[in-house]
Amino acid sequence: MKLDLFGNPLKEKKAIKRAIKQNTYKAKIAFWSGGKDSTVMVDRLLRDGREIDYIIFSDTQKEFKEMYDYIRKVSTYWKDRFNMEVTFLHAHITFDEMIFNVRGENGRLCTNQDNQGKISGLLNPSSNFCEWRSASKIRPYEKWLKENDLHEDDVLIYLGFTIDEPNRLKRHKNEYYPLVDD
Repeated sequence: MKLDLFGNPLKEKKAIKRAIKQNTYKAKIAFWSGGKDSTVMVDRLLRDGREIDYIIFSDTQKEFKEMYDYIRKVSTYWKDRFNMEVTFLHAHITFDEMIFNVRGENGRLCTNQDNQGKISGLLNPSSNFCEWRSASKIRPYEKWLKENDLHEDDVLIYLGFTIDEPNRLKRHKNEYYPLVDD
């Protein structure tokens, strides 16, 4: 029986392993957040000689300077060692522009007339974080797909989720979790 650091029995984690059909996709994309899990995932895929067509980093423009330094260093390492460039995607709007937006101005509709002319303010964790996620990650990715003549169903997406994150493993047909499935 395996024990953790405190002498407690470890529960066996059950991974659902699955194979992917490598040749059925036009492109294989590794999403890289700059965090430890996605960094390990991308580095491991490259070291194992797995086919990756693109490494995509979606820049939220709100990382610490040290994080951007790290991202630059790792990107340079992957370019030098594996000849693999990182594609940087950027939002069409900044986080500050989103929260200091005057509702109903700057081309943004205001659906609630009581809020017309008011500043949007900080995002509501129960709903509006999704708006920033869409603006900073999803829309730039969708735009990039279109610019590269790709469709969502044409690509295999590598995501760096781990077995400790079962609620994040959605198991869409074009998503693969190398840290869990390999």
